Amino acid sequence: MIRPLNHDKHGKSVLDAFYESLTEKERAEIEVVACDGARGFLSSSRQYAENALIVLFSGFSRK
Repeated sequence: MIRPLNHDKHGKSVLDAFYESLTEKERAEIEVVACDGARGFLSSSRQYAENALIVLFSGFSRK
């Protein structure tokens, strides 16, 4: 199982660093990436998780 991204900052560079911390095999095994559609996250995920289905969501529902 791939560890979730846990960070204090945000942006493409953070997600790039996460993907770069994985082996090529781990990146190839990523099946799904969920994100809010931010360009940096989409770009990074397309570059590093080429086999993954990218699911866009509009945010978290708060009750």
